[in-house]
Amino acid sequence: MRIRKAARKDIPRIAELLKEFKEFNIRTLSPQNLVFLKQKNYDIKTIEKQVKMAFKIKDSIVFVAEENGKIVGYVFGYVKKRGREYIMYKTGYIDHWFVTEKSQGRKIGKRLLGEITKWFKKQKCSHLTTEVFVDNKKAIKIYKKLGFRKYTIEMKKKI
Repeated sequence: MRIRKAARKDIPRIAELLKEFKEFNIRTLSPQNLVFLKQKNYDIKTIEKQVKMAFKIKDSIVFVAEENGKIVGYVFGYVKKRGREYIMYKTGYIDHWFVTEKSQGRKIGKRLLGEITKWFKKQKCSHLTTEVFVDNKKAIKIYKKLGFRKYTIEMKKKI
C-alpha cells in the first residue's frame, strides 16, 4: 500500500469513493442530520464535477491510498486562513477523509492523515481542523484516538 499525491487521472475513482462516502452517511446518519446534506441523490457525473472543483481550490491537496494499483482511500484538505490576530491564523482543514469499508481497520486512514499533516506543516499551519456529524460515533472515536479534541460546536437550524 502506498500513499501518493492524487493526479487528475484519479478523479473518476475519487468520485466513486466520494459517492460511497455520501451513501455511507445516508445509511448511518440520523434523520435530523440528513436534512443538512446538500443533496440526497448522488449521480457520478455531479460528484466528478465536485472532485474537479476540489483540485482547483487554492492551497489544497488530495492524497490517495493505493493498493495493488487500486485507490482504496483519499484525504482532501486545504489551508484556511483567518485574521493574523488569531492564534490559529493558518489551519489545515480536512474536508473529506475516507477509506472504503473493505479496507478499513488497517491503518490506511491513519497513514493518509499522516501524509496530509506533513503537507500542512510545510504550509506553516499550526492546527488541523475537520468536521464530523455528531452521530458518527465511529469517526469521532477515530478522531479522538488520533489526537483531535472538541473545540467548537456548530449549531444548525433548517429554515
